[in-house]
Parts: sequence; structure tokens; C-alpha cells
Amino acid sequence: MASGNVVLEIDDALLTIFLRLGLAKAQAQLPFQIKQVTATIHDGHHIEIAAGQARIVLRPALDTAGRIDLRIVSAKLGAFALPTFLYGLLNAIVNERVNALLSGLVMQGLRPRLLDVRTRGRALAITAELAEVEA
Repeated sequence: MASGNVVLEIDDALLTIFLRLGLAKAQAQLPFQIKQVTATIHDGHHIEIAAGQARIVLRPALDTAGRIDLRIVSAKLGAFALPTFLYGLLNAIVNERVNALLSGLVMQGLRPRLLDVRTRGRALAITAELAEVEA
């Protein structure tokens, strides 16, 4: 079975689109209305999401199952910290969108094994080993 490595980079604009779609889909579960979503990727190993008055800071990592986990470091609505119970919901929305991108590779006959995720420049860089799916 053949395999090789690939680095996928998601820039601010594409990450913003993913988040906008995910948050719009989950709007009914959130206690506040989201009008605009903007993601800004910083080379200092974090991502900032602005959604109206909400500001969320994420750090990329791989979870124990080898999936991307954009962990919430802080979340505020205006000057107030969001309740911690919302962290799980927001985390699920963000991570579902980013991991959905990788699930499309399986439909192409490839099995990704994530090796690393980090911010690099103004992009979220995902390093993965891709192997052919055995028939």
C-alpha cells in the first residue's frame, strides 16, 4: 500500500467560510445571534475568531484520536467571559467544520493520518500522511 505526506494550508478566508457555515448551521443552539464571522490566523500559534461582539481565541492541536482539535483558550462576549459550558459547543462547531475537509479525502480513496497541526504565517498548516485505502 502506497503512502506519502502532504501539507494542507487553510488561510484566513477559507477558515472564515468554514466557520460561517458551521455557526449558521448551529445558530439555534447559541444564546446569542451571530451576524458576522471573521477568522484571523496568527503565527503565534493561535487563531482569533470575531463573531459580532464575541471574541474567541483558539490553539490548534491534535486530540488523542489524531483529529484536529482547535481548543478554545478564551471566549468573551463584549467585556464578559462566555460561560464555560459554551466552550464545548463552540469547540464542536469549529472542529466539525475543519475535520469535515479531511473526511473528503476518504471518498477519494485515501486515508489521512494527521501528523501535525499548527499556525504558520497566516495559515493553519495541517501535515498528514495519506495512504491508499485497501480495496
